[in-house]
Amino acid sequence: MRALVLLAIASLLVAGAALAQDDGQVQSGIKVGEVLPGPFDAVVINGKVAKDRQHCLVTEFGLAPVVMVFAREPADGKDENLMALLAKLDEAVSRHKGYEGLASCVIFLSPYAQNSTTNAGEADPNKLVEEALKRTELAKRLEQRADKLKNVVVAFMNADGPKDYQISPKAEVTALFYLKHKVLGNYAFASGRITTEDADRICTAVDKELAKKQP
Repeated sequence: MRALVLLAIASLLVAGAALAQDDGQVQSGIKVGEVLPGPFDAVVINGKVAKDRQHCLVTEFGLAPVVMVFAREPADGKDENLMALLAKLDEAVSRHKGYEGLASCVIFLSPYAQNSTTNAGEADPNKLVEEALKRTELAKRLEQRADKLKNVVVAFMNADGPKDYQISPKAEVTALFYLKHKVLGNYAFASGRITTEDADRICTAVDKELAKKQP
């Protein structure tokens, strides 16, 4: 009997642990307290600087507070919560245009971002043309998302993400909040797991942190 009771307790503990881990979060991106590993280029879709060109947004934003989102392109009809996050960040940038104004961007990580620099070994001209067409189609899809945003810069790069930024392939969304290149918040979510409540939580944390920085 005692053995059965212990077995039942062990089973409950295992189940509880599994439920605790299944909260939609994954380990992805630079950890809180660490400094960004360096600059990287992405193709910028919108904004006043470097539109339709490769550009480093880390350099562009300098030492300002930034929410930098890395996202996998959602399937059709599955982008509601991601777009809710971007819309709330768009509003947050408007609210914090004063002292140490907030900046934000979303960098879509896509296999369709391949080009001759990221796939230098490809020599087949037909495949190179196919890559160029897919990259153009990706840019057009992202332009439609960018049209809904006034302040969040939209960009894209290869699916692995920037070197040394530790973006997990299991993460659909990784949001890094940093100031003077030091990470103050890290929020990462597995596919389909980010919610509108998470978007509120991220923006509330940003608001609270920036409130501390007011002179």
